Amino acid sequence: MSITPSSQTVVAGNTATYSVFVSPSITFGANVSLSCDSLPAGASCGFTPSTLTFNGPGQQSSTLNLTTTVRPISTISSARWSSPLYAMWLMIPGAALFGLGRGKRRQSRLLGFFLLWTVFSLIVLLPGCSKAKEQPTISGTPAGSYPLQVTATSGSFTRSVGFSLTVQ
Repeated sequence: MSITPSSQTVVAGNTATYSVFVSPSITFGANVSLSCDSLPAGASCGFTPSTLTFNGPGQQSSTLNLTTTVRPISTISSARWSSPLYAMWLMIPGAALFGLGRGKRRQSRLLGFFLLWTVFSLIVLLPGCSKAKEQPTISGTPAGSYPLQVTATSGSFTRSVGFSLTVQ
């Protein structure tokens, strides 16, 4: 039994295709079932056809499709501020926007201060709105190089051949 190519590189979420050739050394009149072992997490394999029927000498082939699962894109959280008052710097532009300058009436100034402190209070409480404390679990086929095996079985006879897959 032989496999071509013996190694491939595939991006997670794509399918790697291998050709599996089985040629018995003697005249063989039985079915040979193909399977694959040692798959990485999130990967699956399928053969077309999955069973080869021999009615004499000769070589037969099957196509192995090794499907990987895409990994979701994970965002890196921004650096955490060590103080809950990280938004205090917003008071300076807020004061400029509410116009605490000269020539305004006393009611306008009081309204400006009230609005400024309301916005400030809401911004200080904003970090409490987040429920996520941990990064989500990343699923999919992990990146790496994996040694795999294809096994041909006919009755009590079993033969395995190794090949490799590199997932990016």
